[in-house]
Amino acid sequence: MAGLEVLGALAAASQLAAQGLKIAIFVSDLYSKVSDAPESIRKQFIQVEQPIDTARLIERNPQLQTDQVASILCNCIGEAENLKQVLASISAAAGDGKVRKLWTSLDGVAKEKRILALVSNLEREKSSLMLCIGIIDSALLSTVHNELPIISGKVAAIHDAMQRSTVTSQLTAEQWRDHCLAALFLVDPLDDRAELVTLLWLSGGPGKGKTMLSIFLTEELYKTAKQSQSAKDVLVYFFCDNRDNRRNTAVAILRGLIWQLIQQDSNLLDHILPRIFENMVQDPVLDSVFCVLDGLDECDKHSLEGFSEKLRGFCSKSPPGLKVIVVSRELPNCISRAMSSFPRVRLDPDSDREIRDDLRKSIPR
Repeated sequence: MAGLEVLGALAAASQLAAQGLKIAIFVSDLYSKVSDAPESIRKQFIQVEQPIDTARLIERNPQLQTDQVASILCNCIGEAENLKQVLASISAAAGDGKVRKLWTSLDGVAKEKRILALVSNLEREKSSLMLCIGIIDSALLSTVHNELPIISGKVAAIHDAMQRSTVTSQLTAEQWRDHCLAALFLVDPLDDRAELVTLLWLSGGPGKGKTMLSIFLTEELYKTAKQSQSAKDVLVYFFCDNRDNRRNTAVAILRGLIWQLIQQDSNLLDHILPRIFENMVQDPVLDSVFCVLDGLDECDKHSLEGFSEKLRGFCSKSPPGLKVIVVSRELPNCISRAMSSFPRVRLDPDSDREIRDDLRKSIPR
């Protein structure tokens, strides 16, 4: 850790992101140079990607660049550096890759244990980092909430002044809006938004920032629901995790979403019957329900097949007020089948090879 303590959060985040890219190259080399490299390393690599994605988020948000965040990032940097050195030694021992090596010939068993231990350490630091960011976000939301009455008062004062100084001052607020729209030959964007389909699928492979995108979406949709003129707009969300049996089944998803709806309005308990979730989101006590499902591919396959088809059937009916965003990989195939009829945004549109080549050219080893 010598020398790392002096790093600020921004510098530490940039350094961690750069290390992550180098680690990605070494992992790619491992599977191209070693014929029987264990799949356990590839599966656990997502634990390296998540703190890297978080580091990029910190780079873009000055409010997250605190001393505590910097300290945790420095811990991540130390673990990432050790991981990079282990992978670099394997890559060097494997040679140029023209002749693929055997894992056992590279002392693979011992190195695999070392790699998995370092990844586990990074996972612990990531949890500390996410907790710290959550505390910062809560404080920011509280500040914004406290300032809203002041901002609303200023907006109302400006609106009153404008009405007194124009020839349209006798118009009501609704008539004034209609007058402006007619003059500009525009439609109301709120009407356009209301006509959007129920479900949007964001797909992408490992390391594309899907979970961080889901975190951003939940934060923004939370603000949208809170700032809505209707007190009936709510946000629910669920983050799947294939390493946690409490978060990788269809039952867990529905349990989490239903619990959040009940917290919003206890009257929804009346729907504790079959088709609970469908009944609850269509109850007239709610106007809009925004729902983000992250990492759907991390649910166990047997549970996921039935759930994805039920989700497709329900969303195909376009229930009024429900807006769902699913963020996942393309596999297993049951996800692609269920999502095929909905709009889709691809985070990695057939560009993996180009990305890897660019990384090799731009990042020194």
